[in-house]
Amino acid sequence: MLNGSFSRDQHTLVALGLPTTAVSEPLQTAFGSLSPTFLPKDLSSDRLAAILDRLEDAVLLVDALEQPLYVNQAVFRLLGINPAFETLEVWAADCGARLATRDRPFPWADFPLSRVLRGESGDPVELRLLSPRLPHVTWLRASASPLKGEEDDILGAMVVLRDITAQKRYETELRTSNQELQSQARRLSDALTALQKTQSQLIQTEKMSSLGQVVAGVAHEINNPVSFIHGNLVHIDAYIHDLLGLMDAYQQHLPTIPPALEDYLEAIDLPFVREDLPRLVASMRMGTERIREIVLSLRNFSRLDESDLKVVDLHEGIESTLTILGSRLRGKANEATIRVAKAFSDLPTVECYPGALNQVYMNILTNAIEALAVQRRSHAPQSAEELQQPHPTITIRTEIPKPDWVRIEIANNGPAIPEAVQRRIFDPFFTTHPVGKNKGMGMAIAYQIVVDQHGGSLKCLSQPGEGVAFRLDLPVTQQANHCPRESPTRRG
Repeated sequence: MLNGSFSRDQHTLVALGLPTTAVSEPLQTAFGSLSPTFLPKDLSSDRLAAILDRLEDAVLLVDALEQPLYVNQAVFRLLGINPAFETLEVWAADCGARLATRDRPFPWADFPLSRVLRGESGDPVELRLLSPRLPHVTWLRASASPLKGEEDDILGAMVVLRDITAQKRYETELRTSNQELQSQARRLSDALTALQKTQSQLIQTEKMSSLGQVVAGVAHEINNPVSFIHGNLVHIDAYIHDLLGLMDAYQQHLPTIPPALEDYLEAIDLPFVREDLPRLVASMRMGTERIREIVLSLRNFSRLDESDLKVVDLHEGIESTLTILGSRLRGKANEATIRVAKAFSDLPTVECYPGALNQVYMNILTNAIEALAVQRRSHAPQSAEELQQPHPTITIRTEIPKPDWVRIEIANNGPAIPEAVQRRIFDPFFTTHPVGKNKGMGMAIAYQIVVDQHGGSLKCLSQPGEGVAFRLDLPVTQQANHCPRESPTRRG
């Protein structure tokens, strides 16, 4: 019989006493104090030992005092002991073994054997066996079952140790593989998103470049005849002034008008013509000047395909964009005109890509016009709800927040943007519009232009009852570009 114990203070499996050859001692003697029903009476100890020694699992039988009664051959194999040369006592004293979790020694009170002998459950636990005799750390699954006597009292326990090292290795490899697959899936998803974003930006850039070329061509074609008309109006005005002066001279020298001519003068209402003709010329001059302003705005806005940095007045780009959006700001017959309040500071010229910034203004102002749609209808002339909501207004402010930086803030007094939407408003393909109505790239492209292309920052500021504001901070020169990059989901 083997005598021994688990050293509770060192958590070490220690066998004290006889050499391993004592395993051949009759098992019935070892269990003589146990219930006679525990083992079949016709089962010899040698046969039982042979059965247990064939098991892959290590089996230990102990009494109520935790004294080992029997261990099978798997115990020696599992612990790395050569039973021909050493005993468990020598192995324990020389090398020892520690039962541990991943990070710390396994508490003996939680070991299944201790729990079973206390009358508790011996459910399996997983732990490590640390020993220099073993080529690697061995993972064990330990479980225990009580051995009860006739009075149902606990006389001992059977402990089973199963080597689960390979299973743990497979689990680790599986976790690693899953993590790699998840990481690869994330990379593929990020790559797909980046590809879609790049594709959409390229398409948008190509569209805007084509639009810029068309607008520039139209502006050029309009500008030529308008300039011709505008220039000739000066001469027409002078000729009219000369002709009216000549008529006055004729009236002075020829006070008597022939009857036929008098009838003609009365038919054309000469006094009215004399009074209205200068007004018509002045009106035509104002019209051609307005057309020239629009053409200038078109030419300014058409710089969308320019790839070189230029030093420009940002206010010109804003004014040009407002001119392009003039018809949308005025609205339809059943919509109120959106007021545009401008609070421009004395900004320095800025080194930038003016066409790209015009696109940013266009995207933000277009969103503002769409956000004010409900208020526009409620402020229509025939509406009775005009006093219930503030007049739809877009406010554009510019200032110098710090040296070498300029700020443009475009705000509207429409409904606030929910915080959940604010967090994603600059994400590619994010939109609150119905499917097919909006691709969700307007604000993402604006963010890319301001942050990535110009090294600035773009923030969405919105609180309930305070409308929405988009704040653009831009460096005056690209050498002053030291604004830290921020997440697209950031807020002010």
